[in-house]
Amino acid sequence: MAKHGSRYRSSALAALQPRSRRETVFLIGILIIATFFIVRICQFRSLTPRGNTITAVLSTTQVVRGKHGPDGDDEPTAVFTEVFIDSGSGEGFKRPRKQPDVQVKYDNQRKPSLQKSALGSNKADALPDVSKGTVRGNQSDSSENSVQRRSAVDSQQLDGLRTKLDHKSGVLPANSSSSVVNDNSKSAKSQVIATDLLAGQQERTVQKRVTDKVPSAQNAQQAMLQQSQVEKDSSIKVLPSLLDPKPVVASQTKTLPTVQKALLQSPPPSPPVTRQRITSAPADFDWQTYLLYNPELRDAGIGTQQQAEEHYIQKGYAQGMIYKRLRVLLRYTACTGLINQHYSHIAAFSLCAVLGAELVLPPAVKRDSFAHYFSVFKEHNEVKWTPAPLESLLNVDKIVEFWRGRGLTVHRTPALLPFPDLTQPELAYPMYPQPEIDPELIARIDDVYLRNLDMPELIEKARIAVIGHAGKLLRQDPSRKIDYIVLDMPCTFFMLRSLSNLRVVTEVARSLEFSDQVANLADRVIHGMTMGGKNEYNAVHLRIEKDARDWSQIMGGEQVVWRGYVQSMLQASFTSDLVLYAASGLLTYGANDEMDNLIGSLKDAGLCKDVHYKELYIPQAELEELNSEQKALVDFLVLSRGRGFVGFGSSTFSFYLREYRVLSGIPRSSSVLVDASVIGTDPLFNSAGTVI
Repeated sequence: MAKHGSRYRSSALAALQPRSRRETVFLIGILIIATFFIVRICQFRSLTPRGNTITAVLSTTQVVRGKHGPDGDDEPTAVFTEVFIDSGSGEGFKRPRKQPDVQVKYDNQRKPSLQKSALGSNKADALPDVSKGTVRGNQSDSSENSVQRRSAVDSQQLDGLRTKLDHKSGVLPANSSSSVVNDNSKSAKSQVIATDLLAGQQERTVQKRVTDKVPSAQNAQQAMLQQSQVEKDSSIKVLPSLLDPKPVVASQTKTLPTVQKALLQSPPPSPPVTRQRITSAPADFDWQTYLLYNPELRDAGIGTQQQAEEHYIQKGYAQGMIYKRLRVLLRYTACTGLINQHYSHIAAFSLCAVLGAELVLPPAVKRDSFAHYFSVFKEHNEVKWTPAPLESLLNVDKIVEFWRGRGLTVHRTPALLPFPDLTQPELAYPMYPQPEIDPELIARIDDVYLRNLDMPELIEKARIAVIGHAGKLLRQDPSRKIDYIVLDMPCTFFMLRSLSNLRVVTEVARSLEFSDQVANLADRVIHGMTMGGKNEYNAVHLRIEKDARDWSQIMGGEQVVWRGYVQSMLQASFTSDLVLYAASGLLTYGANDEMDNLIGSLKDAGLCKDVHYKELYIPQAELEELNSEQKALVDFLVLSRGRGFVGFGSSTFSFYLREYRVLSGIPRSSSVLVDASVIGTDPLFNSAGTVI
């Protein structure tokens, strides 16, 4: 061991033996410099007390104005101050008060040589005292004076350093900021000094240390703070502390790029709208429309053109009040079965006729099967509804032409998909796309499904929705041009109490002609059944399919429903002299045995000569090309022309068929509905379902 030690010492001495004068001078210089640094380190260690110490190392990057980005604009470089806290006890220092937006690192292995402030010592500019926080371990040196002495910052040396750098770079220095807070009410005081340097200057760390990457979100935040102060004087400014009481863990740092992106990409706030007063009413000011759209003005005693114009100049313009007739486009959804859809059309057309609004036709709807149970509750519903072209049920060409002659514009269905969920018809607003429609110009009316509202109530709801939405837009920007408002409604089934405006409802009902294709199929059935029109027939709507099982349960069972049908047929004078056309969805899902039993019961009761149905006259292949509601429409049109008709009282199909027969000139007394008053739909049907 001694031998090896002697050899190593000999090698070291040999290496130190100079071989030339130049090498001698060089080595002497190295020794002098090393001696100087050793003395300085010793002085440093002699001034640094032992125990729990707190070391703050400040490093900054610059915020630069005049550095052009890719678009030629000023592109500030982010500024950030890193603060490293060291606890000599080997445990992290825990701050008592939270300060946002900083990366705090605990360093338990820092060398004592880094425990003095890098910028000197001056009590006036010392870093704030944080020694009174909770420290685990030795707290022997926690007085305020000792911490301030250990962590003081010489502001004169800092200014001198900045002056040298600025002079060297040849440009004006950016603003400098310092943070000095003295809060005697709290035990923890933590502040840092943020200093911005010059363009192109590399990050200058006064106390050099290997650090992690600066969190980008904090860079962005500091850049915005610094950029807002660039044009101010270069005096020291007070900034809030950037210290955070908790270290940034890995899970927190992962979110920082997202925060940075949000900070950098978020648009600047919109400037407030400047409202200029006007001195005269617009040239197209319609004072009658102004009073019509704002009926509260008449209540205030405003009733002439001059009064209306003066009110608009003084108040109406600033309040965004509408002064001329708006173009309104009404969109709605027709929902569920054939006649429910038809009632939806009647209500929407009636409202448009009174408002003078334009109407956008919705898609038709078809179900997957009559064998499935329908419920508005999703957990119980089995029926699937899908959109279909409206032309499959209605004669759209004739409808459009009819209302054009009366000054009402009817637009065809823009698209079938996407389509709303009909298990919640009260929320089934139109969803089809219309690229020409501005989404900001769409207003909505809610709470209309099955509401049975009087026409004046509907008009008021529409007025509030349209005028309210347009006024809101004008209050945001009085100069905005509003060419139209789209008024969206959910399913409009039974939203209108038809008795409140029966004249309009009757005209609408007559205008909604059914599809020629389906009407031709119904004519074929009638022609075959009546031997070319020579014989009459009676008609019955047997609403006993599986999707109607709730009704039979409420009424006491299937036998109760069947007895009701027999009594109603006797009341309608059905006899065995005429054939009976029976409409039912039983055959659509193969319930042939059940249908045969019904036919036998009807014959045995002497209510018909024979029972006929569409499947006897229309080939199966042709029927399969029809959707569920088209098949129902074939039945509807055949039933409507029977000498007598019996239907089910709680079926909209049966109820409207009686109304339709009256529209066609057949006496109402020829139609009898099974008493289903126990279900409770009679008042609603009579109020909202009557069309003539």
